[in-house]
Amino acid sequence: MLLTGCSGAMDTAAAAPSEAHEDPAAVRSELQGQIQSLQDSLGGGWNDRDNPLAQRCPEGYYFSGLRVAQAPGGGTAEAADRVVSLLKERGLRVVRTSFAAGHISVSATAEDGARIRLTAEGEASPVRIEAQTGCLPGDAGELASRELAQLRGIPLPEGP
Repeated sequence: MLLTGCSGAMDTAAAAPSEAHEDPAAVRSELQGQIQSLQDSLGGGWNDRDNPLAQRCPEGYYFSGLRVAQAPGGGTAEAADRVVSLLKERGLRVVRTSFAAGHISVSATAEDGARIRLTAEGEASPVRIEAQTGCLPGDAGELASRELAQLRGIPLPEGP
């Protein structure tokens, strides 16, 4: 699994973009798939709050995702255990912390700096999965403009 990083682009998160960096749609789709696999492992109903547009970072653009759910079955400690196991299986460096009963924070980082994070402030608080691809070469503004036009149903001209 290839992860690309853009340190400083976003404080929370990351995921696994495909090796086809020249295809932003594939990178975003893979990010969404990575988040979805964590959601599926935790169960429960999740709200998708992903940013549909490319965002700017020093070397180009990145995509980010955010999913929020009420505490999944089994409690936050069990959720953290499952996520730690999955992320380690993916070859990520994983750090798990807890500051109080029910609080969890699981952060995973790829060698290149891409990140993904699961957090919950307590047993009854919402659980958040925040993810970010790495910084990829390209024009974030141009890409976001094209994405916005597609979201609004505006036909796009052919070409780059």
